[in-house]
Amino acid sequence: MPRKSKTKRKTAASKSGSSRAIWKGSIDFGLVNIPVRLYTAENSNSLSFDLLDKRDFSRIRYRRVNEKTGKEVAWDDIIKGYEYKRGEYVALSDADFAPPMSKPPKPYRLPILSTPALSDHCITISHTT
Repeated sequence: MPRKSKTKRKTAASKSGSSRAIWKGSIDFGLVNIPVRLYTAENSNSLSFDLLDKRDFSRIRYRRVNEKTGKEVAWDDIIKGYEYKRGEYVALSDADFAPPMSKPPKPYRLPILSTPALSDHCITISHTT
């Protein structure tokens, strides 16, 4: 008869070390409180942006020279762009790089309207640190 191993199997999270929740909060249903944690997902791909001439999306080199025309380009005519396919770009503005919300949102209440038995109750979603 084969023996059972007493060692616990490691999950993917425990192999890479302990992961930390970036947000902790709770959802309240009247007397019931459900804790919620938000974890990050890791993606190893990195983005690199190219400087582009905003008139024709040609790449700008260190000397700010248009690859197609060979002429120098003024800083006012240069924009940032991401090459998603060879020769195809998406233009990005400074607003696309705005910082995310710095403060957590305030708790808010959602009334339950669909179920007659629970219509007197509310769901409260709150943030904890």
